[in-house]
Amino acid sequence: RADSSKCIVSGDPHTTPLTDEGYQAVLVQQSESKSAIFLRRVVSEYLGAAIVDDGAGLAALAAEPPDSMFDLLALLRAAAWLCLRSADVGAECADGAYGVDLSKPADDIFADLSWRDWGFVALGALVVVTVLGTAANIACRQFALKPQPAVQPQPAVQPSLGGAVGNQDDDDDDYEEGPVIAI
Repeated sequence: RADSSKCIVSGDPHTTPLTDEGYQAVLVQQSESKSAIFLRRVVSEYLGAAIVDDGAGLAALAAEPPDSMFDLLALLRAAAWLCLRSADVGAECADGAYGVDLSKPADDIFADLSWRDWGFVALGALVVVTVLGTAANIACRQFALKPQPAVQPQPAVQPSLGGAVGNQDDDDDDYEEGPVIAI
Protein backbone atom coordinates (compact mmCIF):
# COMPACT_ATOMS: atom_id res chain seq x y z
CA ARG A 1 0.00 0.00 0.00
CA ALA A 2 1.32 3.44 -0.93
CA ASP A 3 2.11 5.88 1.84
CA SER A 4 -1.12 7.87 2.05
CA SER A 5 0.46 10.56 4.25
CA LYS A 6 2.09 12.04 1.13
CA CYS A 7 -1.39 13.03 -0.05
CA ILE A 8 -2.28 15.01 3.07
CA VAL A 9 -1.10 18.60 3.32
CA SER A 10 0.63 19.07 6.64
CA GLY A 11 3.45 21.05 8.16
CA ASP A 12 5.74 18.01 8.11
CA PRO A 13 8.32 18.64 5.36
CA HIS A 14 9.04 14.90 5.15
CA THR A 15 5.51 13.91 4.12
CA THR A 16 3.56 16.92 2.85
CA PRO A 17 2.84 16.77 -0.90
CA LEU A 18 5.27 18.44 -3.27
CA THR A 19 2.64 20.95 -4.36
CA ASP A 20 2.16 24.66 -3.80
CA GLU A 21 -0.20 23.82 -0.93
CA GLY A 22 2.42 21.61 0.74
CA TYR A 23 5.08 24.25 0.15
CA GLN A 24 2.92 26.93 1.76
CA ALA A 25 2.28 24.66 4.77
CA VAL A 26 6.05 24.41 5.32
CA LEU A 27 6.76 28.10 4.62
CA VAL A 28 4.20 29.35 7.15
CA GLN A 29 6.31 27.77 9.93
CA GLN A 30 9.26 30.05 9.05
CA SER A 31 11.79 27.33 9.85
CA GLU A 32 14.99 27.17 7.76
CA SER A 33 15.59 23.55 8.72
CA LYS A 34 12.07 22.47 7.68
CA SER A 35 12.34 24.50 4.47
CA ALA A 36 15.67 22.81 3.71
CA ILE A 37 14.13 19.36 4.17
CA PHE A 38 11.23 20.23 1.85
CA LEU A 39 13.60 21.77 -0.72
CA ARG A 40 15.81 18.68 -0.65
CA ARG A 41 12.69 16.55 -1.39
CA VAL A 42 11.73 18.85 -4.27
CA VAL A 43 15.24 18.57 -5.71
CA SER A 44 15.44 14.78 -5.47
CA GLU A 45 11.82 13.58 -5.81
CA TYR A 46 10.20 16.23 -7.99
CA LEU A 47 13.10 17.26 -10.22
CA GLY A 48 15.14 14.06 -9.97
CA ALA A 49 18.21 16.24 -9.50
CA ALA A 50 21.35 15.97 -7.40
CA ILE A 51 22.98 18.67 -5.30
CA VAL A 52 26.53 19.05 -6.62
CA ASP A 53 27.92 21.52 -4.09
CA ASP A 54 28.34 21.09 -0.35
CA GLY A 55 24.72 22.15 0.28
CA ALA A 56 25.50 25.87 0.57
CA GLY A 57 23.12 26.68 -2.30
CA LEU A 58 20.31 24.76 -0.65
CA ALA A 59 20.97 26.44 2.72
CA ALA A 60 20.92 29.89 1.12
CA LEU A 61 17.65 29.11 -0.64
CA ALA A 62 16.12 27.74 2.58
CA ALA A 63 17.09 30.96 4.39
CA GLU A 64 15.17 33.08 1.86
CA PRO A 65 12.71 30.84 0.03
CA PRO A 66 10.52 32.22 -2.76
CA ASP A 67 6.80 32.80 -2.19
CA SER A 68 5.41 30.06 -4.46
CA MET A 69 6.25 26.61 -5.72
CA PHE A 70 6.28 27.97 -9.27
CA ASP A 71 8.97 30.52 -8.34
CA LEU A 72 10.87 27.83 -6.41
CA LEU A 73 10.97 25.53 -9.42
CA ALA A 74 12.12 28.39 -11.66
CA LEU A 75 14.97 29.14 -9.24
CA LEU A 76 15.92 25.48 -8.94
CA ARG A 77 16.03 25.06 -12.71
CA ALA A 78 18.45 27.96 -12.88
CA ALA A 79 20.56 26.81 -9.91
CA ALA A 80 24.15 26.06 -10.80
CA TRP A 81 24.44 23.83 -7.71
CA LEU A 82 22.02 21.24 -9.11
CA CYS A 83 22.46 18.53 -11.71
CA LEU A 84 19.45 16.75 -13.15
CA ARG A 85 20.08 13.01 -13.30
CA SER A 86 19.28 11.49 -16.66
CA ALA A 87 21.16 8.58 -18.18
CA ASP A 88 20.29 9.54 -21.75
CA VAL A 89 21.95 12.97 -21.56
CA GLY A 90 25.70 13.23 -21.84
CA ALA A 91 26.57 15.94 -19.29
CA GLU A 92 28.34 14.49 -16.26
CA CYS A 93 27.56 15.85 -12.82
CA ALA A 94 30.25 16.41 -10.21
CA ASP A 95 29.15 13.28 -8.34
CA GLY A 96 29.70 11.13 -11.43
CA ALA A 97 26.05 10.92 -12.42
CA TYR A 98 24.92 12.06 -15.83
CA GLY A 99 22.55 14.97 -16.15
CA VAL A 100 21.60 18.17 -17.90
CA ASP A 101 22.39 21.78 -17.16
CA LEU A 102 19.47 23.13 -15.16
CA SER A 103 20.51 26.71 -15.83
CA LYS A 104 18.92 26.42 -19.28
CA PRO A 105 15.25 27.44 -19.45
CA ALA A 106 12.66 24.71 -19.50
CA ASP A 107 11.48 23.75 -22.99
CA ASP A 108 7.85 23.65 -21.97
CA ILE A 109 6.47 26.70 -20.20
CA PHE A 110 3.50 24.60 -19.08
CA ALA A 111 5.63 21.97 -17.34
CA ASP A 112 4.97 23.38 -13.88
CA LEU A 113 1.21 23.59 -14.14
CA SER A 114 -0.47 21.30 -11.66
CA TRP A 115 -3.48 19.17 -12.54
CA ARG A 116 -5.78 21.81 -11.05
CA ASP A 117 -4.38 24.45 -13.38
CA TRP A 118 -4.80 22.11 -16.36
CA GLY A 119 -8.37 21.50 -15.20
CA PHE A 120 -9.10 25.22 -15.24
CA VAL A 121 -7.49 25.54 -18.67
CA ALA A 122 -9.65 22.69 -19.99
CA LEU A 123 -12.77 24.13 -18.36
CA GLY A 124 -12.07 27.53 -19.91
CA ALA A 125 -11.56 25.94 -23.32
CA LEU A 126 -14.82 24.04 -22.93
CA VAL A 127 -16.68 27.26 -22.12
CA VAL A 128 -15.19 29.01 -25.15
CA VAL A 129 -16.10 26.12 -27.46
CA THR A 130 -19.63 26.02 -26.04
CA VAL A 131 -20.14 29.75 -26.53
CA LEU A 132 -18.78 29.66 -30.08
CA GLY A 133 -20.87 26.60 -30.93
CA THR A 134 -24.02 28.22 -29.60
CA ALA A 135 -23.33 31.43 -31.54
CA ALA A 136 -22.72 29.45 -34.74
CA ASN A 137 -25.91 27.44 -34.19
CA ILE A 138 -27.98 30.59 -33.74
CA ALA A 139 -26.43 32.24 -36.79
CA CYS A 140 -27.09 29.18 -38.97
CA ARG A 141 -30.70 28.92 -37.84
CA GLN A 142 -31.34 32.53 -38.77
CA PHE A 143 -30.22 31.87 -42.33
CA ALA A 144 -31.87 28.45 -42.64
CA LEU A 145 -35.28 29.40 -41.28
CA LYS A 146 -36.74 32.12 -43.44
CA PRO A 147 -39.92 33.68 -42.13
CA GLN A 148 -43.02 32.02 -43.55
CA PRO A 149 -46.07 34.14 -44.44
CA ALA A 150 -48.94 33.71 -42.06
CA VAL A 151 -51.59 31.31 -43.35
CA GLN A 152 -54.86 33.17 -43.91
CA PRO A 153 -58.04 31.17 -43.34
CA GLN A 154 -59.82 30.47 -46.63
CA PRO A 155 -63.51 31.35 -46.83
CA ALA A 156 -65.85 28.39 -47.10
CA VAL A 157 -66.64 27.46 -50.68
CA GLN A 158 -70.15 28.54 -51.54
CA PRO A 159 -71.98 26.35 -53.99
CA SER A 160 -72.74 28.06 -57.24
CA LEU A 161 -75.61 27.55 -59.56
CA GLY A 162 -76.14 23.94 -60.28
CA GLY A 163 -74.62 22.66 -57.07
CA ALA A 164 -76.39 20.54 -54.55
CA VAL A 165 -78.04 22.67 -51.99
CA GLY A 166 -78.51 21.24 -48.56
CA ASN A 167 -81.47 22.26 -46.52
CA GLN A 168 -81.32 21.34 -42.89
CA ASP A 169 -84.49 20.72 -41.09
CA ASP A 170 -84.62 21.74 -37.46
CA ASP A 171 -86.73 18.72 -36.62
CA ASP A 172 -84.41 16.06 -37.98
CA ASP A 173 -80.92 15.70 -39.29
CA ASP A 174 -81.85 14.62 -42.84
CA TYR A 175 -80.80 16.69 -45.78
CA GLU A 176 -82.98 17.32 -48.76
CA GLU A 177 -81.38 17.65 -52.09
CA GLY A 178 -82.47 20.34 -54.44
CA PRO A 179 -82.76 20.11 -58.19
CA VAL A 180 -79.57 19.61 -60.15
CA ILE A 181 -79.29 21.90 -63.15
CA ALA A 182 -76.88 20.95 -65.88
CA ILE A 183 -75.37 23.67 -68.02
